[in-house]
Amino acid sequence: LRQRDPHNSDWARDLSVSFNKLGDVAQSEGNLPAARQAYQDSLAIAQELRQRDPHNSDWARDLSVSHERLGDVARREGDLPAARQAYQDRLAIARELRQRDPHNSDWARDLWVSLWRMADLGDAGIGWGDVCDALEDMHTRGVLLPTDFEFLVEARRRAGRANPSGEG
Repeated sequence: LRQRDPHNSDWARDLSVSFNKLGDVAQSEGNLPAARQAYQDSLAIAQELRQRDPHNSDWARDLSVSHERLGDVARREGDLPAARQAYQDRLAIARELRQRDPHNSDWARDLWVSLWRMADLGDAGIGWGDVCDALEDMHTRGVLLPTDFEFLVEARRRAGRANPSGEG
């Protein structure tokens, strides 16, 4: 479909998402070169779509997902500089989307996940306190997913913050 009509954005996005899913399968099988290639193919399409319409939040998020997945592969391969760069690219988009719509809980989640990956790499500019702040903001607003509460507890532990009684 993409070859029939390269300008059809929906078909391009579908192909990009498919590449990400193929990358997920390859990564789960331990085939990191195949995963990296699939994620790079997805990234190329996502970048193209983002250039077509920089204000499209869905396309921006798709691009950030491709960056994150490439970072995950690079990290598993032991290429920490490449992982850091991919995670920084993801974080920049997460911050942009969060700024566009501060009340969107999906964008808020993307932000704390991005911060977590950076803090976990030991990035000098991002610490566990930053992760805590993002998670605590969601918790205070009542939009932290119950399944994500354990991450708040762990981020507090890593940041050296005490957990209030009754909260994990």
